[in-house]
Amino acid sequence: MQRRNYIKNQASQHLIVFIFLLFSSSTVGIMPARAQDEEKPSLNTGPIEQQFDYMVDKSSNYEDYKVIKKAWVYTFRSHFLDSLKSMRTDIAGKQVLINSKITRIDSLNGELQQTREDLQTAIKNRDSLTLFGIRMYKNLYNGVMWTVIIALIVALAVFIGLFKRSNKITVQTRNDLDELKQEFDDHRRQSREQMEVVKRKHLDEINKLRNSH
Repeated sequence: MQRRNYIKNQASQHLIVFIFLLFSSSTVGIMPARAQDEEKPSLNTGPIEQQFDYMVDKSSNYEDYKVIKKAWVYTFRSHFLDSLKSMRTDIAGKQVLINSKITRIDSLNGELQQTREDLQTAIKNRDSLTLFGIRMYKNLYNGVMWTVIIALIVALAVFIGLFKRSNKITVQTRNDLDELKQEFDDHRRQSREQMEVVKRKHLDEINKLRNSH
């Protein structure tokens, strides 16, 4: 009876260990696969999965249970903890790398945003000009400039027209003045001639009167 209870207690302990190992195996399954070792499977070489399979295969059977040596369990536990530590170290290293990449991505996003803002500013500066301290788009600037140019052309045309008209009036006035001066000279010459004729007649009359006495 004691023998049977001892066997049951041992079987229960081994069952607990076996369940623990199964749980450990499912946890280790998330680790990346290592390069397959060409050596024969053993408890001290190869991936943790192969070590577990080796331990189970080499253990003795009792009914529906596996009887695993304590030394093997402790050895496997040590290897498992080493693998877990290595995995955590690898995860921590990758987390550092990920954080570095995230920082770099944030920096690049900031540079990209700044580049977009600079591009928008450049496009705005390209499409606009400053006139009298007022920034306006090129289309409006071109419209204002063409309006000013057309206004200047119209003003120049009006000025030229007024100048020609004024010059024509000046020439006409000068011609009229010359004609008037010529008429005045002619009239004065004719008047002088008439005065001379009158004087000559007057002298002739005076002479006749003198001769008659």
